[in-house]
Amino acid sequence: MVVPGARGLSTSCRPKIGPTQIVEIGYCHHTTQRANIERMKIRLALLGALACLACAAQNKSRDLRREILPAPFQGREARVLEVTIPPGPGSSPHRHPGLVMGYVLEGVLKFAVAGSEPQLIKAGEVFYEPPNALHTTSASAVPDKPVRFLVFFVGDVGSEISVRER
Repeated sequence: MVVPGARGLSTSCRPKIGPTQIVEIGYCHHTTQRANIERMKIRLALLGALACLACAAQNKSRDLRREILPAPFQGREARVLEVTIPPGPGSSPHRHPGLVMGYVLEGVLKFAVAGSEPQLIKAGEVFYEPPNALHTTSASAVPDKPVRFLVFFVGDVGSEISVRER
């Protein structure tokens, strides 16, 4: 007996109606193979997404000091942060609404803003980002070592220090 919906399967793979009229689904290598391929695609997509989240989650920053600035800078604040970027792709493109000056403490920072060629900033060197410039590259330049640096930020009180580019 041919079961509706079983078209296209070889006779050995078609569901069969048993003596109690319950559909018996036997092992079908064609169906199982397709299902395994689909499961593998889903797993790979999830792993890729998790890897991206893991990289982003590993970038660490910690506020060391935050001060509201006096006249003539009312409405502005200065912040000092310590940032660590692990080996890997680094941060996604973003902007800072205030000005940023940085000092590399250890490692080598691969750094680029506003479409410029990436530069290598070594421990003991300083970098600058103008307000709202697109920060396209921010990663450790050494494949197996993180980069750690201090950031001095001046911007509006309470503003986000970093805004992801969409």
